Amino acid sequence: MTTAKDKYSPYLIYLDKEMTIMGILSTFCIVALGFTINWLLGKDSDPLKLYEPAMLFAIIGFVSFFMAGFSFYRQRALLAWYYGQISLYVSLEDDKEVISLMKESDGWNNWVWYQRGFFFQVSAFLQFLSVLLNHTFVFTAKQQIFIAIFVLAIVLVIGQLKINAYRKFPYSEFPEKNFRKSILK
Repeated sequence: MTTAKDKYSPYLIYLDKEMTIMGILSTFCIVALGFTINWLLGKDSDPLKLYEPAMLFAIIGFVSFFMAGFSFYRQRALLAWYYGQISLYVSLEDDKEVISLMKESDGWNNWVWYQRGFFFQVSAFLQFLSVLLNHTFVFTAKQQIFIAIFVLAIVLVIGQLKINAYRKFPYSEFPEKNFRKSILK
């Protein structure tokens, strides 16, 4: 005979794996933040003094790595909350509430923090790429401001559009496609 615990175990295992992935991603971002700070600003480092002429790129990159780590950690916390609630209602043998929580937790709108983390991470990589490119092309201060803001704006606008699609079509198989169709109507 299948128990309630066995019946819902695959979904709880899935949530556990996703929490592990979010933990790895948040840890990666914080370690990458620490590594880049040490690499660019550490007392023993002199990476061609890359950060000095490109401080704006470096600062936005640092903040982006921090925000990515925070976002992935926040996603992990949300998944842990669902895991705990589902486990509680499995223990109480309340199948109706378990199914409701499982459906709710599976909506795209519950993955907004992951999307934010991903786009902040992309922003960080692009900003530090700009630090390296600045060493080769030597951008003026105005060019640096334009490039930094342009890169950040493009990444955040695309990210916000994706988040809007997830919120508008949380249970759609193709939320981005449905969102584009709804805008073009």
